[in-house]
Amino acid sequence: MKCPHCGTENTSAFVCRGCGYPLAGTEAEKSAFVGRQILHASHAEEAQKSIRTARAILFALGGLNILLALIFASDGIGMILSMFIGAAFAVLGIILPRKPMLFLTLAIALLLLHYLADAVVDPGSLFRGLIWKVFCLSALVIAVRRSERLRQESGYLHPKWTGSNFHQLPVMPRCPRVNTG
Repeated sequence: MKCPHCGTENTSAFVCRGCGYPLAGTEAEKSAFVGRQILHASHAEEAQKSIRTARAILFALGGLNILLALIFASDGIGMILSMFIGAAFAVLGIILPRKPMLFLTLAIALLLLHYLADAVVDPGSLFRGLIWKVFCLSALVIAVRRSERLRQESGYLHPKWTGSNFHQLPVMPRCPRVNTG
């Protein structure tokens, strides 16, 4: 029997082994399954948007660090360190879609370490650009939360409902929930 939802050929007549669609379910169960797929797909879109925003922020942080190092660095070590941090942000932005949780966490740690190092060298720098610092940190944390939620819910998603950036997420079939009472 071919699944009408994903097209997987099934030997079982109850649940699709490809996507978990209730082949032998009632119309209400089938509709609920499709509804869950659509809801989880919207979460995937939110996570993708957050990751695109996080990438833009990482590229901006990288570019600004390199540019400001070239313009304002007074000593060679400070310039090299700022350029290294800028390059690290840029690299994290490039590889972010591969493993969003890992690279977002590394980016947050690097950003906090950068802010801490600046505060140690110049305590007044902690409050300069505070709105920008809070914005960058908040956007990265939001991207982590949305990516984690997508990762947790990815078992509900069939590949046709996920975006191109999340094609490598594992899709594990789940049995539909059946009301027993």
